[in-house]
Amino acid sequence: MNKVIKLSILSVVSLLMLSNNIKEESKEMSMIKDNNIHVLKITSTGDSLDHNKELAVDNDFNTYWMSEEKENQTLEIDLLEPKLINNITQVFLDEDIWFFKIEGSYDKSNYFELYDGMHGEFGRTFSTSSNAVCRYIRLVVNKSMKGYNPSSKELVVDYSDLNKGQNIALGLKGTSSSYSNSYSSLKAFDGDHGTFFCASDGSYPQHVDVHFRTT
Repeated sequence: MNKVIKLSILSVVSLLMLSNNIKEESKEMSMIKDNNIHVLKITSTGDSLDHNKELAVDNDFNTYWMSEEKENQTLEIDLLEPKLINNITQVFLDEDIWFFKIEGSYDKSNYFELYDGMHGEFGRTFSTSSNAVCRYIRLVVNKSMKGYNPSSKELVVDYSDLNKGQNIALGLKGTSSSYSNSYSSLKAFDGDHGTFFCASDGSYPQHVDVHFRTT
C-alpha cells in the first residue's frame, strides 16, 4: 500500500513538472512573435564551440548562446540604427539566481540600465518594458549562484522604428543648471505646450539635459 502511495505521489510530481515545462516552453514560443530583430550585428566576450552568439537571436528556443567563461560575460546587439525599445526579454538556459543587467546605448559610449538584476534574481526568464531609444542592447552577466555558464536561449527585443519628426524626449527625465519653482526641466519634455521650463535667474550660459533612460 505504501509503495502504491509513493508511486502515486511520484506520478503527480512528474505530471506537475511536465506541466510546468510545457507552460514554460509555450511561454517561450509566444515570445518569438514579439522579437523584431532581423538585420543586426551581435558580439560577445566569448562563445562555446557549439553555442555561438548568433544562436541568442535566431528565434529558436532549442538553441542557445553560451560563454566558455563562467563570470563577467557580455552579449551585445547592434540594431544598426536607433530604435524605440518597447520590451526586452532575456531567457537563460538554466534556472538559477542570476546576477546580471541589461543596458542600452545610443552611441556605444554611454550606457544606461534597462534592467537591473545585479543584486541576484531567481528564474530563467526576465522581462522589462521600456520607452528608451537605443541602437545597442547589451546583456551583462556577472555570474549565477550555482556557477552555470552565462547563456541566452533568446534575447528578445521588441522595438519600433522611429518616425520622422518623432519627439524621442517625450516623457523622459532631465536635469538643468537651474530652475524656477514649478518650472523644472520636466516641463520641457511633457508634451504640453502650455507648460515650460524656466531658469531661476538671467545668467548665462544655462543648460537643460535629457536622460534617454527608462527610470
